[in-house]
Amino acid sequence: MAQAFIQGTAKVKLSTQKITPQLLSEIEAALHLVRNYGSIEIYVQNSIVTQITVRNIKKTQVGLTGT
Repeated sequence: MAQAFIQGTAKVKLSTQKITPQLLSEIEAALHLVRNYGSIEIYVQNSIVTQITVRNIKKTQVGLTGT
């Protein structure tokens, strides 16, 4: 059976059919890892959360044109 984890945590079974306090805790932990700008992605396979990915985005004001 597929398992989900956040980098640095133990693997645990997380189901989308029964949203457990443990799943909510994993999502909350992922949200805390997002800095100023970013997102989390939750991957589901056969009703099981298989992966939670955290993406942090660095904003910039640098133009692409060079003279």
